[in-house]
Amino acid sequence: MKLKRFLAGALAVAMIGSLGSGMTATQSQAAKKYVKSLSVKKSVTVQAGKSVTVTANVKAVKKASTKVKATIDKKKVASVKVKGKKLTITGKKAGKAVVTVKTAAKNKKGKAITKKIKVTVKAGTKKTTPVVNTPAPTVPPVVVPVPTAAPPVVVPVPTEVPPVIVQKLTLDKSELAISQTETAKITAKADPAGTVTWSSSDEKIASVDQNGKVTGIGVGSAVITAKIGDAVATCEVKVGAKIYEVKSIGSINADQGSIAVTFTEKADAAVLAGTTIKVVNVNSKEKLTATFKELTEDGTSAVYVFEPEDAAKIQNGNYTVESSDINISEDNATTSARVDITGSSIKGLIYTRSGGMYNTVRRVPNASITINKETTYSDEDGFYQKNVLDDTYPEVLVKADGYFDETQEQVKVTSNKASAYNFEMEVYDVEKVYLYGTVTKAGDAKTTVEGADVVLYRMEDGKKVEVVRVSTDDKGKFVFANADADFSKFGDQDTSAVRFSRYDGLNSKDKYVIEIHKDLNAGNLFDVYEPYESKEFELGSKRGVDVGTSLNAVEALKEMTIQL
Repeated sequence: MKLKRFLAGALAVAMIGSLGSGMTATQSQAAKKYVKSLSVKKSVTVQAGKSVTVTANVKAVKKASTKVKATIDKKKVASVKVKGKKLTITGKKAGKAVVTVKTAAKNKKGKAITKKIKVTVKAGTKKTTPVVNTPAPTVPPVVVPVPTAAPPVVVPVPTEVPPVIVQKLTLDKSELAISQTETAKITAKADPAGTVTWSSSDEKIASVDQNGKVTGIGVGSAVITAKIGDAVATCEVKVGAKIYEVKSIGSINADQGSIAVTFTEKADAAVLAGTTIKVVNVNSKEKLTATFKELTEDGTSAVYVFEPEDAAKIQNGNYTVESSDINISEDNATTSARVDITGSSIKGLIYTRSGGMYNTVRRVPNASITINKETTYSDEDGFYQKNVLDDTYPEVLVKADGYFDETQEQVKVTSNKASAYNFEMEVYDVEKVYLYGTVTKAGDAKTTVEGADVVLYRMEDGKKVEVVRVSTDDKGKFVFANADADFSKFGDQDTSAVRFSRYDGLNSKDKYVIEIHKDLNAGNLFDVYEPYESKEFELGSKRGVDVGTSLNAVEALKEMTIQL
């Protein structure tokens, strides 16, 4: 199929307008059960001999199972039991271990989602320090002697000092693990009862009110202290990073070098400070990193900004999004970018037609457009644009998965203008594929070689297996074509062409080798050439693959003497 160039002006406008109204979306596959995401705490701390419970949050589609499985690498340090979505981790002895949590159901890609929990087990410590004051001993009265004329004066002294009450204080937990903005209650028990005062060793990590309510502030560890009288009890609090769940991700703003993320809840800027997201170009696989800048006024969306060197690399096309700081499900892990280009450029639309009664037009996203060995990609609407040098005539090559390659040669580029070239892509059909070539004399491209043997081999386990052979025609041409290949361009050919039957010809999954030779024999004494063998090649996504070559002529016989 020849490439089509759409006219500028009114015709181009009318064409694109019809595209917008006639386009239909490709029907998605039938929905199926699968899990979208799995989230658990990244780390827990438990005392030897005690247990802690962790909840595994599984998001599922179509009532897929939300159950999980769990294993632990160091069974002497701790054990883990699973009941539904609850994991009970029991400390055995001081040390560290890792619990691996895996969904029972699989995601869209057919794989279970896996998360890891770091477990720290600490040896048991005393929780209380009772303070006891020993009662003073009984003191007898003191007699002060006075002159004999006066009676003795007796100074009364208490016979016993009242004992100090023994104060006991215990807490319901010695260790606590929470995340930023999360709260938890520590309960104190005093004997006898009294007013307990609370304090934190680091208010930037965790705060506590006078009811024992602890709030996670920053990532790290702090010690919460309870006190009554001289009795003291402590609890170590570890605060992990708060991980917000993403509701949606906006398009990449190439002009501002930023991307917006919307969360399922109101976010805290202090928690998001320093967090990053990575976007990966689905075609070039190049990764770009954006860092949190600010929250929107309502606090539910955040703006992430790319460093200047990464912002300069943003291209038209689609991206996947990933982050270890915020929770991005598979359904929200994609975005796109459109870059506005000024100056001399080539731009256009990549599209295809569905055929049938209405011949519906569909746009082709993520197609690669290569100009002067530089590649860009069509955006989600099928449009592309690329800056090029003024007054040049480059070749434009378009590739897209599932379509034949399309090429436009000698594209005219006008100074400070955008030259419009649209490409209609044809759905790839291996039955339309062909191999062809012309055999010429080395050093003299105008002299073709007639009657050369051309042998097609298929490679199987590293060995050549002959498929078919033909002889070049009087113009040095040969053709190997599948059932539906367009033969019109080759004219009437007999011995120089082979058309394979359907499902029994050239295969896009195989590799091939071509051999060409014209040997010395009784019928050919002077038109002799050195044999040629090609390298292994594949069909790729081209309609026709040119495997022609030139042959080096040899002088077969300078002189011939016949003896009788």
